[in-house]
Amino acid sequence: MESSNERKIRSWIVLAGVTQTAIAESIGVKPSSVNDVIAGRRKTKRIREAIAKAIKMPVSEIWPAKAA
Repeated sequence: MESSNERKIRSWIVLAGVTQTAIAESIGVKPSSVNDVIAGRRKTKRIREAIAKAIKMPVSEIWPAKAA
């Protein structure tokens, strides 16, 4: 089941006009790794930062309780 935060992140990515694949390619990881971070199954700082950059939002706004 998708969490509220996961739905928001997916929406922000769509609104930004980017794809998980493009985010993954920008940092040399698999799209599944990006998906895992979005779904909360992984907490990779580098991937979180790439997502934040792609949607032009601070990491702390996307993952408020988990930004550190």
